[in-house]
Amino acid sequence: GTAAAVALAAAVAAAALWMTGALGAVGAVLLASVILVAPLAVRAGRRAWSAVAVGAVALVLLGIVVRGAVLPEGFASERSLLFRWHYLVSSASIVAEAPGIGVGPDGYQAAYVRHRLPRNPEEVTSAHSIFVDWIADLGVTGVAWVALALILAWRAGARLARDGPDGDPPADVPASEMFIPALVLAALAVAPAIAVEAHVLARLGGLVRLAGLVAFVAAALLLGPVVATTSASRVRAALAAGALALLLHGQIEMTLTRPGSVVWAMVLLGLAGGTAAGDRGGARVGGAAVGLALIAAGWLTVTGAVPAARQQRLMLDAARALDGARDEGQRRREAARLLLVADEVLPTSSAPRLAAADQLLRADPFGPPAHYTDAMMYETLNTLRPLRDRGDARAEALAASVYRARFRRTGDEADGQAALAAATRLVEMDPNGLQSRKRLADIRWEAGDRRGARAAYEVVLRIDDDFELDPLKQLPERDRRVVEERLADR
Repeated sequence: GTAAAVALAAAVAAAALWMTGALGAVGAVLLASVILVAPLAVRAGRRAWSAVAVGAVALVLLGIVVRGAVLPEGFASERSLLFRWHYLVSSASIVAEAPGIGVGPDGYQAAYVRHRLPRNPEEVTSAHSIFVDWIADLGVTGVAWVALALILAWRAGARLARDGPDGDPPADVPASEMFIPALVLAALAVAPAIAVEAHVLARLGGLVRLAGLVAFVAAALLLGPVVATTSASRVRAALAAGALALLLHGQIEMTLTRPGSVVWAMVLLGLAGGTAAGDRGGARVGGAAVGLALIAAGWLTVTGAVPAARQQRLMLDAARALDGARDEGQRRREAARLLLVADEVLPTSSAPRLAAADQLLRADPFGPPAHYTDAMMYETLNTLRPLRDRGDARAEALAASVYRARFRRTGDEADGQAALAAATRLVEMDPNGLQSRKRLADIRWEAGDRRGARAAYEVVLRIDDDFELDPLKQLPERDRRVVEERLADR
């Protein structure tokens, strides 16, 4: 009965994996499965299988290089690995720009658009490879994380060898005694996520999370007897193969960067690559190290988690303010005020301040007459100034829109020059961006600089042609027709 249940669970998991249509995930699982069963047919030492494990990781990265540097761009109409190659090349420039401390976890996207290849239409926040992300985001410390992951992969590979020490067999724990611990563990994992998502979680989303909790407990109860009756070496080999599958997938996808998966993935990698019975020289963690870890966790909670929770509450209050009974303008200005308070609580993200500026602009049509419109635009620009000083592209784009709208209304040359300056800075931040180039061309055209606008429009059309790899990122047909008409208007 247990064997049949495990086989059924494996079949369901395989079917779910296939239904995702994610070829990278399927490939990672197949490669890890080959690594798992290969020791049954090939006798080799632990170092050999360690080399195989690390070599598999290198093979995935090599596959990206071969796809981009060797195979033609249109090979088999494949785009996924080709884009990964684009990310890899651009990330090399990012690392060269900030090799010491990196660009920071929130700085990758801004750095990427500065260095992206002309043929790549995306504005990604990740290189879709955990090793590349660590190095680009964290610099030298990222290299240390890569080294740690490879060490764990090396040690996990050694668990695949059939000649490894078996150690003491696992204790036979009855399923009834496993139920409560499994339920508590699952609840602790799911509860924080539900608490964060509660205000936007639909009924179906809640049911899916509840089903996941039940499935976790059922899987724990199912696998418990299997583990108890299986030799320790085979259990370690299965853990190693699972960890390697995740590490392989993390080289082409965001498995090891997503908050919902990274903790479980890293725990599994640590278990698979940790010391086991019979290993020589197992490291011991002293009380001082545990104390430092607890102090660090407490510091992160006080300086990060607590302010983040307060910021979240303020942003929810801002959302609720929009549903009040007052007039539209007052509601939006109150929402903007709360969002600015949220920004002061934890000014590490540009989202609250950007949202505040957006609400101020949306409040504009509902305020007093024309003189108040100028005041509202001025307040919006003041709100955006700290973000613009930090080089935030989204704030710069919004400021360009404000100056452009004011120039259209007043015809003031100073506003036109300010809009042009903001659009020029955007092009410097995103030299191969289609929208940044078009915004600059449009502002030049509206300012009467037809010669400069036409030169900019020619670049727009070239970038639009380059973006053929993703037609959804190209100009809408109507916009392209306007550009072509302006180029023909000599």
